[in-house]
This record gives sequence, C-alpha cells and structure tokens, in this order.
Amino acid sequence: MKSIGRFEEYKQPEYWLQLLDQLNIYVVKKKIISWKVTVPYKVLETMIISWIKEWRQKGVPEKFTDQLKKLLKEAKVKEFKWSDIFTVLASSNSSKHL
Repeated sequence: MKSIGRFEEYKQPEYWLQLLDQLNIYVVKKKIISWKVTVPYKVLETMIISWIKEWRQKGVPEKFTDQLKKLLKEAKVKEFKWSDIFTVLASSNSSKHL
C-alpha cells in the first residue's frame, strides 16, 4: 500500500537488525524482496471485500471500512504494488555458524 501513498511501515529493516545485534543473534543472511509486478485489481478487490465483511462482523466502525473502499477506488487508476518483504536468516549460536 506504500506504493499508492497509504499506510506507513512500522519499522525499517535497520531497526530489526539492531535489535538482533543487541540480543547477540548472528545474522547469517538478509535480503529485501521487492515485487516486480503490480497486484491485479481483481485480487485486491477480492481481498478488500473480504476484509470489509470481517471487519463489519467484528464491529469495526464504518469510517475504517470506508477507507478501504476509497483505497479500492484509487487502485483502479493507480498501480498497486505489494510492500517489500524484509527477510532475515539468523542464528543464536554463539559460534556464529549454522
């Protein structure tokens, strides 16, 4: 959703790497995986309809489901890209070997 100006990411990768370092956890490998294709509108539509249904069942205020509807309208004219995925392979082994 970052690709169309919605929602901020909770923490940057550096935060997680610093946390692992503080816990003496050895990072074997790290990688950011970026999507190369946009999300098909029909897929996004299906997801949002499902979220709205679930949120209504849970009693989430309508103002929040309205935001999802607005997002879906915007996605019709703007490309929607999944957020990058930050992956970490780490070991708590003090010898730093797997």
